[in-house]
Amino acid sequence: MDLHALRLSHPFFILKNNTNTNAFSLNNGFNCRNRSWFKLEATNTNRNGAALDEASFEAERLALDAEARSAMAQQGEASISDSNDPKAWKWIIRKRIWDYMEAHNFAQNPRPVHHRIPNFVGASSAADKMRGLDVFQAAKCVKVNPDSPQKQVRFLTLSDGKKLLTPQPRLRTGFFSILESDKLPPGTIKEACTSVGVAKHGRPIGLDEKIKVDLIVIGSVAVDPKTGARLGKGEGFAELEYGMLRYMGAIDDSTPVVTSVHDCQLVDDIPVEKLLIHDVPVDIICTPTQVIFTNTSIPKPQAAEHLIETLLAKDSSALKLIWDKDSELGKDNIYADDVIFIVFTQQPWPSTLKLALPTAMAQQGEASISDPNAWKWVIRKRIWDSMEAHNFAQNPRPVHHHIPNFVGASSAAHKMRELDVFKAAQCVMVTPDTPQKQVRFLTLSDGKKLLTPQPRIATGFLSILESNMLPPGAIEEACTSVGVDKHGRPIGLDEKIKVDLFVIGSVAVDPKTGARLGKGEGFAELEYGILRYMGAIDDSTTVVTSVHDCQLVDDIPVEKLLIHDVPVDIICTPTQVIFTKTSIPKPQGIYWYKLSSEKLGQIRILRELKKRIER
Repeated sequence: MDLHALRLSHPFFILKNNTNTNAFSLNNGFNCRNRSWFKLEATNTNRNGAALDEASFEAERLALDAEARSAMAQQGEASISDSNDPKAWKWIIRKRIWDYMEAHNFAQNPRPVHHRIPNFVGASSAADKMRGLDVFQAAKCVKVNPDSPQKQVRFLTLSDGKKLLTPQPRLRTGFFSILESDKLPPGTIKEACTSVGVAKHGRPIGLDEKIKVDLIVIGSVAVDPKTGARLGKGEGFAELEYGMLRYMGAIDDSTPVVTSVHDCQLVDDIPVEKLLIHDVPVDIICTPTQVIFTNTSIPKPQAAEHLIETLLAKDSSALKLIWDKDSELGKDNIYADDVIFIVFTQQPWPSTLKLALPTAMAQQGEASISDPNAWKWVIRKRIWDSMEAHNFAQNPRPVHHHIPNFVGASSAAHKMRELDVFKAAQCVMVTPDTPQKQVRFLTLSDGKKLLTPQPRIATGFLSILESNMLPPGAIEEACTSVGVDKHGRPIGLDEKIKVDLFVIGSVAVDPKTGARLGKGEGFAELEYGILRYMGAIDDSTTVVTSVHDCQLVDDIPVEKLLIHDVPVDIICTPTQVIFTKTSIPKPQGIYWYKLSSEKLGQIRILRELKKRIER
C-alpha cells in the first residue's frame, strides 16, 4: 500500500451523537482539547429526490481516475529509480506484469493496463470458476471490489440472489453500498455492476451497519499461488476496505479472500518477509484455466486503526496531503497515536477534518475497568483525567491513551541530560513518544547515537541516527517520526550494537519501587525484550523515564506486575531526579506465551525473531 489518504466527499454527513462512543471522534478545527463524538452516516442524494447526473458522475470519475493513475505513475517511476526505496520491489513486479500483459495482448479495455487492476482476457471465465466454489455458493453476502475484471463476479453475485457489497471506486464518493437483485428495477442488474449503477441503485451503509460478509473478492496485479501473497495496483484501497470491515465486525480471519487474475499474473517472487501488516493475502485464486487454494499462512490484517496509525507514523510525507492550508497544526500534533482516518469533506479541498476511530486501547480500557482486577486501567484513567483536569498536559490532547506529553517535559529532559549515566552513554535508546522528543534532541545534540523505534514497531524495527550523519540543521527534524524515516538507518536483528541507556515513556510510575505503567499496548516491553535477545542490553543497562510529578504514584502493586513489565531505575520530572533502587527483576527477553496471535501478526520483527528461535 503506497498512498495513504482516504478521500471521501459529499455523500457522507457528520451528525453529532452524544451517546455513541463507538463512533468516530472528531477534533473540530484540530482543537484536540475539545473532543466531541460524532456518528458517520452515509446518504445517497439521488435516492432522496435528486436525479443522478450520470454523464457528470462518469466524467468526474474518469477524470479523477486519470489523475490518480498519473500520481501512481510518478510514484512508481520514482520508487523504481531509487535503490534505497523499500517499496521498489513492489513496483518492479507490477511493471513487469503490466508490460507483459500489454505485450502479449492478455489485456482488455480499459487499456493500457498500467496503474490499474488489469482487466484480463478470460475474466468472465475466471468469474465462472469462482461461481463454482463452495464458499461462493454458500455465501449470502459477497464483497467485491469495483474494478473492471471483477465486473462479472458482481453480476453473478446479484444474478444468484446474493447481497453485493461494493465500495465506491477509491472510496472517493462514499463508503460501501449494498445491492440486492430483488430490489433492483427489472433489467438493471448489468447496470448495477458499474460505478454509475452502484451510485444509482445501491443503498449506502455506514460503520454502524450490522452486516456479515461471507466472502471477500479482491482484484490483484500479481499473486503468488504458493503463499497467497498479493500485490494490488499500489493505492491500498482494498486494504483500507478490508480494515474497515474488520473494525465493523463484518469479517474475521475465517472469511475467505478470493482473487481472479490471468494465469500470467501468477508469480513466485513476492518476498513474504517484506510484506506489511496491512497487506491482504488471498486464500483462493481463480484464473481462466484453474482454481488454486493457496493455504496461506500469512496473517490477515486485524483492523483499520492499526493500518492507518502505522502509515501515518511511518510515512508522514503523506501528511502534506491532509494539512489544512489555514491551520497552524505542526507535525508533532499528528504523531499517529490515535489518528485513524483523514477525511476530506469536499472537492476541491479548502479544509480538512481529522476523524479518529476509538482505538482498541480505549475499548480495552473501558471494558477492563468494569473488571475489579483491572487495576492498571484504573490507575491510567486516574492519571489521564487528572492531567487534563489540572492542565498538566500539552498537545496532543486529550492525553487519554497516550504516553502523556506533560508540561515541563523539556525541563525533565535537561535533568536527564545531567545524569552521569546519560553523559557517559554513547548510544541511547529513546521511545518515540512526544514527551521524550527533547531527550532525542539532546541525545543527538550531544553527539551520541540515537536508537529509536518506528512507532508501534509494526512496520519496521529500530533506526539509528547520528548527528554527524545528518544534513546541517536537521537535528530537530530527526527527532520526529518523519525525520527518523528520512534520516535514520534501519537496523535488523543481526546488528551488533551496545545500548548504554534505555529511555522509556510512562503513564504512571512508583518512585519507591520503580514499578511503571505504560499506555497499555506493551510496545516498550517488546522493544526491550528484542534488544535483550540481540545482546544490546542486559540487567545492568539503566532504564530511565521522564514524567510529570503528578504521574508519581504509590499504588502500583508490585506483586501484580507481569514478567514482561519493565521497571525503571531513575525518574526525571520537571522538579526532581529520583533513583528508585528498584528490586523488580527486568525482563529477560520476549515471553512468547504472553503474546496474542493478533500482536504477533501485527509485528513483522516478532515473527522473524520467533522463526529464528524455532529453527
